[in-house]
Amino acid sequence: MAGIIILDGIILPLIFYSIIKRIKNTKEIPSSIFFKLYSIGIVIFPLLLLRKHLEYWLATKNPTFLFILLVVQMINNFVEEGGKLITLYVGVEEKFLKNYVFSIILGLFAGMSYGIGEAFTLSIIGLYPTLGKIFGINLTLLFMTWSWVLERFYAILIHTLIGGFVGIALYYFKQSNNMKAILFFLAGVIYHELVDGLILYASFHQALPFSRFVMKHIYDVILPVLILVGTIWILILFSKKEVEP
Repeated sequence: MAGIIILDGIILPLIFYSIIKRIKNTKEIPSSIFFKLYSIGIVIFPLLLLRKHLEYWLATKNPTFLFILLVVQMINNFVEEGGKLITLYVGVEEKFLKNYVFSIILGLFAGMSYGIGEAFTLSIIGLYPTLGKIFGINLTLLFMTWSWVLERFYAILIHTLIGGFVGIALYYFKQSNNMKAILFFLAGVIYHELVDGLILYASFHQALPFSRFVMKHIYDVILPVLILVGTIWILILFSKKEVEP
């Protein structure tokens, strides 16, 4: 648990914050906004976790791969990206969200904060499994090891990248371009589906060589490649020039 708190919950956001402050013009964003995003992001995850009861119920009614992938997992994706959207909407003043670059940066930070909230919450449930009955999630076999810290580190990075898409979506919403807002929000949802869907596929088709490769190299190949793809995607969007109103 100490590794989750210190490495994932403190050192990682401090490193990210120091990098952000080195980007041109980001000193215009008050430090209080980052603290607010961090606080809201951590809290919003457990507040939305009760939907796991619905997801579990649906999965028991139709435990097929396609149903879980296209219905259960998509519910999870929309709720989690909605959590990032709420974090941004509540934690950031409108004038910063009307700046394209700021919206991406703040979206990334909000996504990271949400991911840290997930890491904290799941770790606590892992330590006190009876809490799982309240939230509808079973983590009785979870052990607090360095593998768990690494897994959560990757998960936080993925949530960070998704937050970037949500930030762009909110930027376009503030520009009254609802079509682009929806498209970028869906881009975040689809990226999330790609990551979790690949793991779901491997879990449902364990006999396949590809599935065995995925599960064997989840930490050293699969997740790093998926994070690299998301990072390149965000960097391309970050370099795009937007005309401020």
